[in-house]
Amino acid sequence: QAGAIAAQRVLHGRIFGGSKVQASFSSEQIYEAVQAGAWPPPTQPSTQPQSVSGVLKMRGLPFSASKQDIVVFFQGCGLQESNVKHVLGRDGRPTGEAYLIFEGPSADMSRALTKHRQILGTRYVELFPSTREEIAQFQSAGVMIL
Repeated sequence: QAGAIAAQRVLHGRIFGGSKVQASFSSEQIYEAVQAGAWPPPTQPSTQPQSVSGVLKMRGLPFSASKQDIVVFFQGCGLQESNVKHVLGRDGRPTGEAYLIFEGPSADMSRALTKHRQILGTRYVELFPSTREEIAQFQSAGVMIL
């Protein structure tokens, strides 16, 4: 899913062959129908926000940023304080990186990605799609993630 979100972010709004690309997510059923040669049904704007869950890696955090600071930064994206995971160095101090887990009905990782390269405190932060497996891989290598 992280790769799909990254592709959407890169492709959406770009011009190819004189046409503007509108990249959006669709169900597996629609994908299979398109692969079989059927035209996809027209999309209707949804009045209900859709939950988009996943994991983001955040880089460039001020060392003093708390979990609450990060939750406030992502206000409206459904991020819970318990799902902010700070990466600590071998000395136990923050590295300026964190993993953010967006889950639940109010989660909106797509909206959170709009915060890429925005200012938190005195620094701009970068956001990258990630996975729970990446978090587990770092933890198994001895990196402290709290």
